Amino acid sequence: MLTGKQRTEQLVVLAVIGALALNYPLLSLFAGSGLLFGIPLLYFYLFALWGGLIAFAGFVLEGKATQETETTGTSPSEGGKDNA
Repeated sequence: MLTGKQRTEQLVVLAVIGALALNYPLLSLFAGSGLLFGIPLLYFYLFALWGGLIAFAGFVLEGKATQETETTGTSPSEGGKDNA
């Protein structure tokens, strides 16, 4: 199980990788006139990167929700309150 500090570190690394991947030098590699599945390479790169960043963030944060459920016995959406 990941601790809160490890999870925070992973999210910071994810943000740094995302910022670097969306910066000029890498974007210029895909700015050519090539197509992939009929989609310009730059658009494909941006949407694939965006989806990957969201998937990784979800993976990291889902571990937190699972850990909270195992620890408290309630789901994070319930907030530990009785709905009765």
